[in-house]
Amino acid sequence: MKRTTLPLFLGAVVLLAIATFAYRQVLKRKHVAAVAQYNFGVSYGHADQTDNAIEAFQQAIKLQPDFYEAWYNLGLAYWKAGRSNEAVAAYERTVKLEPKAVPAWQNLEVYYFKAGRTNEAISTIQQALKLSPDDPKAAKEWFLLAVCYESVGRANDGVAAYEHAIKLKPDFAEALVNLGIAQGKVGQMEVAIGNFQKATKLKPGFVDAWYNLGVAYTKQGKSDRAREVLHELQSLDEVRAKKLEDIINE
Repeated sequence: MKRTTLPLFLGAVVLLAIATFAYRQVLKRKHVAAVAQYNFGVSYGHADQTDNAIEAFQQAIKLQPDFYEAWYNLGLAYWKAGRSNEAVAAYERTVKLEPKAVPAWQNLEVYYFKAGRTNEAISTIQQALKLSPDDPKAAKEWFLLAVCYESVGRANDGVAAYEHAIKLKPDFAEALVNLGIAQGKVGQMEVAIGNFQKATKLKPGFVDAWYNLGVAYTKQGKSDRAREVLHELQSLDEVRAKKLEDIINE
């Protein structure tokens, strides 16, 4: 009997299909295993078993290198373990794999800011804000951006960022005070006083708001108003009150 053979091209196609199927099965098994390791890591993290969590996330990434959720959680675990440089590397890998991973951007921006890497903090915050610029939860990021702008001498940008933070969160007393300080530096004292007053109404025990309000009144030559503020401040913080009193008496 004559043996039938597949044409060479058709045989190659069949072999490629078999190989592709097998490869996909391997990837599927690896993905399932990676997810299992990831879930172990999350569970270990909730149980405060940080070293075990790190190992589990590392195993998940070894099985699936593009598993950005595992990279992000590895960063959290590293940070908790005090391994900040490794945490940052994991966050950087996260945003490279998934540019829309806002929490990773946010963690990076805080790290850069605290490390004095201000320009990197600014670019990172800007990247995060592109994803949700008008989300009320982004008010704190606009605030941090304003602080960064001020620290590199970009006063006008700082004012604009504080104003945006307040627009998103009108009861943001800290932003009102910082905005008032920035406005006072450029001679907008009446506007600054208004913002300090708003802050004291929002947070009656906010020492910085009362102190800066007293300083502003003093600069305007309104010593009676400044002493009224001093009286309020004395019941909140004796040290700051003494400092304000010295300024009034100069």
